[in-house]
Amino acid sequence: MSQDKAPYKNTKTHLKLVTYISCALALAVIFFFYGWLQIFVEGLCSAFFWLRSTWNTENDYEHGWLIPLFALYMLYHAWGSMKSIPQKPSLYGLLSIAFGALLYLLAVRTMQGRIAIAALPFMLCGLIWCYKGGRAAWHCLFPCFFLWLAIPLPGFQQATVGMQLLASQAAHTLAGWCGVQTILEGTNISSATGNWDAFDIAGGCSGMRSLMALIMISAAWGYLADRLSLWKRCVLALSAIPLSIIANAFRVASIFVCAEYINPVFASKTWHDWSGLLFFFPASLIGLALLHALLAGELPFCSRRRTVTRRHTADTRQHTADTPASVASPSVPSTPASVPSPPASELRQASTSPSEAATPGKQPANAIPRPSADSYPRTTLAALILPPILLTAMMSLVWFIPHEVKLRESAISPELPVGSSLPGWYGVRTQESEIERNVLAADTKFSKGIYQRINRITDQAEGAPITVSIVYSGNDMNSSIHRPERCLPAQGHRQLQASASVITLSNGMRLPCTRLDSTVVSEENGHETAYDYIHYYVFVGNDAICPSHYSRTLHDVYDRIVRGYTQRWAYFQVGTSCEHRDSTAAAKMDKDVRNLIGQLLPRLLNNSLLKP
Repeated sequence: MSQDKAPYKNTKTHLKLVTYISCALALAVIFFFYGWLQIFVEGLCSAFFWLRSTWNTENDYEHGWLIPLFALYMLYHAWGSMKSIPQKPSLYGLLSIAFGALLYLLAVRTMQGRIAIAALPFMLCGLIWCYKGGRAAWHCLFPCFFLWLAIPLPGFQQATVGMQLLASQAAHTLAGWCGVQTILEGTNISSATGNWDAFDIAGGCSGMRSLMALIMISAAWGYLADRLSLWKRCVLALSAIPLSIIANAFRVASIFVCAEYINPVFASKTWHDWSGLLFFFPASLIGLALLHALLAGELPFCSRRRTVTRRHTADTRQHTADTPASVASPSVPSTPASVPSPPASELRQASTSPSEAATPGKQPANAIPRPSADSYPRTTLAALILPPILLTAMMSLVWFIPHEVKLRESAISPELPVGSSLPGWYGVRTQESEIERNVLAADTKFSKGIYQRINRITDQAEGAPITVSIVYSGNDMNSSIHRPERCLPAQGHRQLQASASVITLSNGMRLPCTRLDSTVVSEENGHETAYDYIHYYVFVGNDAICPSHYSRTLHDVYDRIVRGYTQRWAYFQVGTSCEHRDSTAAAKMDKDVRNLIGQLLPRLLNNSLLKP
């Protein structure tokens, strides 16, 4: 090996070694803070463990473990197009790393594991930007941020209610087209002829679980569809939404058709359990393939090799365009045919003068310039060395950020008074319904009771029963409590109207709350009967009472970011019903509900919140 090539080769080797060591240290820092440091869920688990715990049937995210595998494959796919990209380390990647670290600190401050996982793609892209350059980071942008699909959406369980209603209505219509007459009440569908028992379109049949899995598949499909333009890829990715809704509607309708024409037991068990694999996903994937073929004008992925070759050629041309002419084409210009070529010995003598030959280490004038051992700028070395240092320095601030790991408990007691212990009322405890239990997180706690007014003369209970519900949030507020406007439609409530109201408690305190009016139509003995419902609700935290879901959310965000602690909120609701359009009964019903709230809340609330 010549002496002029040795420093160049040694420098490249040293830079690769520095890059590998720095990248390994940076990834080790990320794994420590994400995989080992137990700081979320009241200090019981790390960010990765929290994410893994959310991939369950309760969140409709059983497919979550597939998302990192998809992301790794897409990174491998992107690596093929990155080989021709020259390594250009950049300090700009430190900005992305710093932003990701700040998001992680915010996640620790607010005790939100979602924010911590959302910060990870910024750090990964920043590392690629620092070590390889901006063009390489751009190629890896989508695979890194694809990890966002692994994060369960806030309030995901309650979002299934809208999908339940849509699936119920669509299945009801499709079953009618097939000659199956059904009766629809909210999410409950029964046979008009009584041939089979009623079906309830639960959260699992809403299609939300399948929708999120299909969005994962369609997004990866759109990314790997090399020949499609950007807008066509977006269309392909977003097509998962209508495809999921349509396929799920046909799947649910097929259950009713099987119950009507084949066997109700087979429909409710075997076909219900296997129709997703045998009907939904094949139909959805065929729909994606047909849409891809329509957008591309050919069968999906049939010309992938040609596309990869075209991309490699384009990258090579770009690399050639970015390279100086003197470096890109070291060959000597051809000599015209009319001019005789000098002997080879004269060419060797002309290429190296005596003075140049006597100077050691000096390259000939027409030689390809090679960087020396000290020709790399300091910014390049800084971009390779600083990432693990910056990550360690910023993420270590988690031990200096003031925050409370434990939740501050709600100020409302779950001990509802029973019997005649509440003056003027008789109460009994009851259990929450299966629908209420399934729609909320497993660690949600309930306290329910039914109250009736006592006649002062006969000492007997009279009037319509009034239901009182207290729902305590779990560790994840977003999946534990919600505003009733989301879940009441699934129970058949229509014409929901919300309005602000104020109730005066027995101690003189004026309590702002939200009032809901709705109508429920039910089938009784072949006739439709309508009822008017009225509900009042508030949210009770550790040191505040909020009249609505939005004010509670703003209060919770303020507490987490500014005060550094989290409250366990409780949802307090009181409601009853009367016959439809009976104004006299409705006025009496409203008066009884307000009176019960005025008597009950002072018994349940902590004294710190009872301020007249």
